[in-house]
Amino acid sequence: MEKINIEETQYLIARHYDKKHPHVHLIINRVNYNGKTISDQNDRKRSELNCKELTRKHQLYFAKGKDQVKVHRLRGADKAKYEIYEALIEAIPKCKTWKDLELQLNYESIEINYKY
Repeated sequence: MEKINIEETQYLIARHYDKKHPHVHLIINRVNYNGKTISDQNDRKRSELNCKELTRKHQLYFAKGKDQVKVHRLRGADKAKYEIYEALIEAIPKCKTWKDLELQLNYESIEINYKY
């Protein structure tokens, strides 16, 4: 918890055996014991780096990647991310330019917004 800057607050770690591999969920109270909000800035990156370090250190299981995800069980933003991922996997080999990719994704009702 110290490595991801989560201190002086309540948290719960729940270990599950409901999949082929055991895994944990971490629930954190983002208001510390002094009533101050714990920042969530870059928390995903900090958590990811810490999880990878612990996984290597304790020789735990690394997930095999996005191809193994049960997309039909996802909801909301997570489902949309995987639908976009799958559309990209399908479209990229057919495209030679960004315009080609944009047209291919438009068939899937996916719009590209460019940032410069």
